[in-house]
Amino acid sequence: MSERCLELVVYTVRDADDATRIRREAMGHIKTMPGFISWTAVRGCEDDATFADLAEWQSLAHAQAAAETFVKDARFADFRAAISGMIHMSHFTTDASVAV
Repeated sequence: MSERCLELVVYTVRDADDATRIRREAMGHIKTMPGFISWTAVRGCEDDATFADLAEWQSLAHAQAAAETFVKDARFADFRAAISGMIHMSHFTTDASVAV
């Protein structure tokens, strides 16, 4: 069994209000993708045009397949167009060596 994967994407948008609406629409498609577990969408406190999404996937392979779909699928064209710049995108697993 593969480890769950957290995908963190931080980006800026052209119009925050429009991007919020578009991101909400995209969520309907993303949550139907294989391996999807959850998505937390946040917005910058100091700059409301900075967005971050934290998605949890069943595995890194699922996260990578979803990213490929996002780049190619016409259902996400408006979302891609709303993004003005990519700040950070990476994948993570839980670090069990750190106790909380």
